[in-house]
Amino acid sequence: MDVRRSVRVRRPRPRGPGTGAAGALLSWIGDERIAISGVPSAQTVADLAEQGVTHVVNCRLRVLIHCTAGRRRSPMLAYAVLRLRGHDHTRAAALVLSYRTEAVLVPAYVRSVERWLATAAL
Repeated sequence: MDVRRSVRVRRPRPRGPGTGAAGALLSWIGDERIAISGVPSAQTVADLAEQGVTHVVNCRLRVLIHCTAGRRRSPMLAYAVLRLRGHDHTRAAALVLSYRTEAVLVPAYVRSVERWLATAAL
C-alpha cells in the first residue's frame, strides 16, 4: 500500500498554542495508517475522509467519545476514561448513566475494564 508521507490541506486560522503551521499538514507515519496534525479547519475536517482518515483523536480540552448509537461502546469508553481519572467504579458508572440516559454499561465490558485497570502499569 502506498501511503503518502504528508498531505497539504488548507491552513486553519491560529487559535492558540500549538495551532501554527503544524495545523496545515497531515504527517503520515510510514505504513502505520496514523497521521498527526495541528487543529484542522472546518473545511479540512470535511475533507479528512477523502485523505484516508477514518478516526480522529482530539487531544484538546473537550473530547467527544462516540460510536454508532452511543449506547454501549462509547459509554463504556467514557466509563474507562473516568476510571483512569480517579473515579471509583460506582461514581464512574453513575456519571455515565446519569448524563447519557440511553447508555447501557454491559457487565462483561465493565469487568474487562476493571481487569485491565487492575493489571495495567499506569
